Amino acid sequence: MPNLLGFSLGGFAMWIAVGDDNFRKLISGEDGDGEPSPYMEVNAAFVHFVVLQMLAIFCSLFAKAYYFPLPQGHWILVMFGESFFWLCLLGNFISYIIFIYALLSAVAATFALLHVTSWYDAARTDELAAKPKEETNVSNNDHQK
Repeated sequence: MPNLLGFSLGGFAMWIAVGDDNFRKLISGEDGDGEPSPYMEVNAAFVHFVVLQMLAIFCSLFAKAYYFPLPQGHWILVMFGESFFWLCLLGNFISYIIFIYALLSAVAATFALLHVTSWYDAARTDELAAKPKEETNVSNNDHQK
């Protein structure tokens, strides 16, 4: 999980560098409808992904630090009895669910990034398609003068 966290932070840094300033201006800022901008949606997906990874790392460190056998007749075993086993099992289950959820959020962050980069590709395609028209209009205006 620590390697995945480092990789996702690198991906987040790369996301910040996607596109040019005009494209970032286009996809950022609220429209007035109260909905977050596409730029903030992708940022939120990455932050969610990173926070879940850190939570999964914390849960695994906590479980590793507090995993030790208790001697027969220990006060915790006496106090909780059979339910101590079920509490430990529940803690393991919750930690594993957080771990799986962190991995699955990688898929969500990846598709959010793919979605926005496809917008950048479409904007760039439109920009390149408009350039010959502008050059043609400039040359036609020169001929008319």
